[in-house]
Amino acid sequence: MGYLRTYLMKAAANVPPVFLILIWAAKINWFTAIVLSLILTILAYFIGDIFILPKTGNIIAAIADGALVALFFWVLNYLGITVINNAGIIYTAIAVILAEGLFYHPFLKRLVTIDSMGPNFGKRN
Repeated sequence: MGYLRTYLMKAAANVPPVFLILIWAAKINWFTAIVLSLILTILAYFIGDIFILPKTGNIIAAIADGALVALFFWVLNYLGITVINNAGIIYTAIAVILAEGLFYHPFLKRLVTIDSMGPNFGKRN
């Protein structure tokens, strides 16, 4: 399974909750919410799934994705691109952690038959 298909699976898990929370908490328009959700998903895919997940496993990678979400939105707030309150940032990070840990990584393991639960990620069963 190629990178595009696994990225699309990750986007299906992450974009809806991030989009909805951005619309609700940051009160930004839908186009900006979609663009920010896709950018965040790309960052989380390369940092979390390509770099962190193979070395640590599901739980640490999901928490790292949540931390990346918090950092991403804090930087956007700092730069004045968005105005999202701390509760919105926390809700978004929790939503991403849950989507990653409960849906994306186990689904990836089952569908791709790759162990995403430990340091043996990438080795076929």
